[in-house]
Amino acid sequence: MIELCQADKISYLANVFAICGVDSRFSAQEVTVLKEVARRLNVTQEEATAARNLVASGHYELALLSDSRARRDNLEDMVMAALADGDLQPKESAPIEKLAKALRFAQVDMDMIARRAQARLDALFKASRNAGKTPPAPAAAAHTSSSTRAPLPKASPAAPASQPVEPEVPAADAEDAEPTAPPEPPGPAALPGDMAACVRCRAAAQDQAAYCYGEGESLNIWGCRLLQQPWRSGATWLKAGAFRPSGCFVFDREAIRALLAEAAAQVARCPHFDPDAMERALAALPSQAWPGRRWTLRPPEAGEPGTPLTVRRYRQGCMLHARQAVGGVAPVGDLLARRVIRDARRRGGPV
Repeated sequence: MIELCQADKISYLANVFAICGVDSRFSAQEVTVLKEVARRLNVTQEEATAARNLVASGHYELALLSDSRARRDNLEDMVMAALADGDLQPKESAPIEKLAKALRFAQVDMDMIARRAQARLDALFKASRNAGKTPPAPAAAAHTSSSTRAPLPKASPAAPASQPVEPEVPAADAEDAEPTAPPEPPGPAALPGDMAACVRCRAAAQDQAAYCYGEGESLNIWGCRLLQQPWRSGATWLKAGAFRPSGCFVFDREAIRALLAEAAAQVARCPHFDPDAMERALAALPSQAWPGRRWTLRPPEAGEPGTPLTVRRYRQGCMLHARQAVGGVAPVGDLLARRVIRDARRRGGPV
């Protein structure tokens, strides 16, 4: 868990508290989620009380944390709280959708967040049942909508209402606080073999953030080497676009986004995967690639039809034109890639 300042801790917990108490009652499952969030945040009793008071003051609006890296975690915990009692209501999903829209989260981001939240919720309730501290949780709504206007799962048929429970969120330093068992994201042992190996290699790397960008091997601008979308000739994302008669290649951002989303679905369980990094890199990527110092034309691969293009060439000071088939562009060197990575990280705040 990222170490947050006191103000962000209070806002983080207040956001989850607001989702749990949106119907003016707290089920046993929601209290379990609150306690887990408080434990992970390592809040004091004073901070827990401040979060409760913020929500109890009335007309509370979900706060936007100053730490950009914690915003997705907070959103995931709010989704987990909304799913806790198995009866997702519009008054629970509406404020989360509003915040997700403000943060510019796409549908694929929310789908992954919902899946992670449900997996963590299942692990949390299983551990709590084993400890005999909470009743079995109702089946949560796991279906996610495909509409970009509805980032959260749709509400399931109404489950029997849980009895109101007074929310007691213990501070991390309280003497009677009992830690809950489930880990935050799945650990390396629970991951597929290639993903677990990647997590172990990252832990051993001198610069862990640079490792995810493929430093030392195959550089990528998306922040995850497991996406297999490197910065080199032949990568499928470099084919997503179209040539203009001038020879300029225009990237199709939506097609690239779709390719990345498909690849991201396979690595969503990685504890270090950040879908925001992909979107920031896509925004920082130049919209066009002109053949020259940074880009070169790539011939079509076997089986590709290619695009007929009039290419300018220079020989002994004379400009010549030749007609040839091209299959896309290929980067020259990695200088531009490093610039895109730097710009993308700046968009995300301190790293």
